[in-house]
Amino acid sequence: MALMPIRTLVLLLPNPMPRPNVPRSPPRRLQILEPSEPPQQPVPAPAPQLPPRPLLARSAARSVSSDRGQSSTQLPARRAVSFLDDVPQRSSSLPRTPGDVPEPPLLPRRRSSSQDAVRQTSPKPQFFLAPCPRSIPVAGYQDWHTVKGLPHLDICPSCLKQMRKSEFRDLFVLSDPRPRGEKVRCSMSEPWTRLAWMQTLKKQLDSLQLLHQITRPALSSKPCPGRIITDQHWYRIVDPETNMYLPQFNVCSACVRNLRILMPQHRETFKRSSTKQERACDFVTDSPRFVRYIDCLDMAANRADQEHSPRPDVTEFLSYARRKVVLHDCRRDRPILSTWHYMPQLPELTVCEDCYDDVLWPLVKRKHPIARKFSTTMRLLPGDGPSRCREASCQLYSPRMRAKLLEAVQQNDLTYLKQVALRRRDAEQRYRDREEELLEDASRGYDVAAELRRNVEEWKRNE
Repeated sequence: MALMPIRTLVLLLPNPMPRPNVPRSPPRRLQILEPSEPPQQPVPAPAPQLPPRPLLARSAARSVSSDRGQSSTQLPARRAVSFLDDVPQRSSSLPRTPGDVPEPPLLPRRRSSSQDAVRQTSPKPQFFLAPCPRSIPVAGYQDWHTVKGLPHLDICPSCLKQMRKSEFRDLFVLSDPRPRGEKVRCSMSEPWTRLAWMQTLKKQLDSLQLLHQITRPALSSKPCPGRIITDQHWYRIVDPETNMYLPQFNVCSACVRNLRILMPQHRETFKRSSTKQERACDFVTDSPRFVRYIDCLDMAANRADQEHSPRPDVTEFLSYARRKVVLHDCRRDRPILSTWHYMPQLPELTVCEDCYDDVLWPLVKRKHPIARKFSTTMRLLPGDGPSRCREASCQLYSPRMRAKLLEAVQQNDLTYLKQVALRRRDAEQRYRDREEELLEDASRGYDVAAELRRNVEEWKRNE
């Protein structure tokens, strides 16, 4: 996004405490809790009476399907989300053609030398939330807060400090005490919940009703399956070039529901397929694609508002989606034996085809020297094993690493890029070694849950 890019999925967590040198606790059996099935009869959650905000001045897998769309349920036409103050002009985004790939934003020229490891970042808009430090369920804290009328929300002190800067500050209260062993995850670490909060502030709404709608779906509704393949009626988008569903693009009912709440202009954009199929959802929130999908849909809704159009023009969204459905989704930090884009001078910086298409290809087209050092074709990594190749994971899916690479490319500073890439690769290796050690302890019956959590937190800081 040119003006206000969404950066909701980065997790910057505090330094973990070192493992104390104390005797281990007695062995205990590890239990796996299976998720309960939703009730058969729909029982809609009653909407609570939300108090108005204080009267203050407003402040600034896949397969092709060709069945045709069906009409979807009409929702209120009120505009519900906006991530841009100004609506940019639409540009074509067909893949691998000159001038079509959106250029990455230019970054401010730094003053320090390439040896400086710390970079200054620009301040974020007031209604953006910084990364949540409690995105992983944790136990032992009694400092959780909630919202009057929305007691199901659990808000950590970090998110609370930012949210109290809004006009809803008087609605936040301390949560009731809970058992010390109960694990709790911050509600504001969920991407859809964060989007609802951002929309509430940007549109200067008078209540937190959108937070209630996003976080309290009907009890009979199913959550997003993510990357798990499930058999259901998927929602599809019609490609006007073929007047048929866009092949290999499927969205679950939960994500369509959230999208329609935040962007009512898109209440007719996705149609429910008439047949059940086994698919995975393409709106996986931990995928780098998710932010771009939301950005494109939001820009289309903004234009529809400006032009008083009954339906948004989703040409840009379709152009991006067409490019992505033929590429493998980024698997983030999952090690796999595969082919990668990388430069011979820095084989530790491996990039999947999805992230190469998003970040590096536009830079290659602009003839940036560092970007052109990456192999344009995917290759196996050289290794010492019998196959003479090794496993790797993508190093460029996080917004933090993408920003670091863009800065290094703009300044043509390969030394700085090597420092960042090697530091991240070392942190990933420490995380995996420690995880293997802790899982071995767990197999012998020791309780290592807290140490596993701290290990993940340390990795998230460097991810």
